[in-house]
Amino acid sequence: MQQPAPGEQVFHLVAGVSATDPRQRVIYGVSRVAIGAEVTRSKPPSPGHWGDAEAYFRIALADFSELAVKLPTDEVEASLSDIILADLSERPKHYPYAPYRDGFRGAQGIYLAKLSPALTEAFRAVIGFSTSSVKHVDEDGARGAIREFAEGERARREGAFFKRNPTLRAAAIEAHGLRCVACSVSFQETYGPLGEGYIEIHHLNPLAERRDFLNAEPTNTKVEDVAPLCANCHRMVHRRRPALSLDELRDAIYSASAERYGRA
Repeated sequence: MQQPAPGEQVFHLVAGVSATDPRQRVIYGVSRVAIGAEVTRSKPPSPGHWGDAEAYFRIALADFSELAVKLPTDEVEASLSDIILADLSERPKHYPYAPYRDGFRGAQGIYLAKLSPALTEAFRAVIGFSTSSVKHVDEDGARGAIREFAEGERARREGAFFKRNPTLRAAAIEAHGLRCVACSVSFQETYGPLGEGYIEIHHLNPLAERRDFLNAEPTNTKVEDVAPLCANCHRMVHRRRPALSLDELRDAIYSASAERYGRA
């Protein structure tokens, strides 16, 4: 409670809004810290088990904005699971999530949590289209945007990885060639000089599904851990989570071809 500084953004998570599920939490609105924590002896409206305390911390907020669509936090958390799991490898202080089995859950006993910079940026992007200033927002559109952000974030992170690791990309092309290993397309054969040297490199164990991946830290990847895919196949392999294996992608291509051309 003593940590927040003036100007920092606050995300308000509220339960009891949904008529069908009173326990469901939603992202209700956003505000900012106006004044840092102050000690007061005035009892808050609903102190709960703190009602007998002699003094309380109070944080003054300003510029509250209610979201036009109250997005369920479990859906938002699921769409941002890549970032949360990455954060948990070196869990920040006052972080709102804790490791649980193969995933995560809400941390216990934290009244006011602190998001990491990456998760703060992600929350802002997700709620960007649900603020009351956006016209004609509907629930389906907002939820579709969550999914779009999640897919875009995965692509951005994997693309950034290879931009920082040109040596791995070059080694992968030398080892595997420039032909898509799923559909056999060659950009140079298809587009001539325009496609020369172009191919996308796919992690067989996708970065977005690896708990040890952090944007700012090195990730150990060998040439055997990646494969060349054309842009279409690369997008298709990530349309499922977990991502399709190369064999599953090849089976999908073969089945679609067989159905189209009537092969047995």
